[in-house]
Amino acid sequence: MRGTVLTQRTDFARGHAAVHLSGEIDLHSAPQMTDVLDMCLQSRPDSLTVDLSQVGFCDCSGLNALLLTRQRAAGQGIGMTVASVSAPAVARVFALTGAGPILGLPATA
Repeated sequence: MRGTVLTQRTDFARGHAAVHLSGEIDLHSAPQMTDVLDMCLQSRPDSLTVDLSQVGFCDCSGLNALLLTRQRAAGQGIGMTVASVSAPAVARVFALTGAGPILGLPATA
């Protein structure tokens, strides 16, 4: 069984944190993503954006991790959004669950 590869880059500028992810977010890599997002929240940015433009797959564990991080961010007064979903498989998860608008993505038909 191959391990899931998830890479990240984090940028901080003027009170905003942006996490750029690439690879796949699943049961094996969701904890890694959560750790990165939690570290960003610890720096107390005004806002946090999670860029998924280079993510080709996201399962329910990845979606759950994003929703829980959004909840933690809101509890700290930090706005969190997901941006740039480009893979159809990822967009489908957000559309089927209705989680897209909760995470700042436009509603899809």
